[in-house]
Amino acid sequence: MLSGDLARMLVSQFSANWDRFKQFTLKADMSDAGQSSALGRFGIDLAQQYVPF
Repeated sequence: MLSGDLARMLVSQFSANWDRFKQFTLKADMSDAGQSSALGRFGIDLAQQYVPF
């Protein structure tokens, strides 16, 4: 499954810093698919993480 593979890659990338990843997951909200949490914890746009793929 493509979506599972992409999710696995993102989790692997983000979890390199476990404390920040934990805060990201705790603050992520379904209403914006975790976008505001990703911006706040990693300073990234989640959609831009998929561009290379």
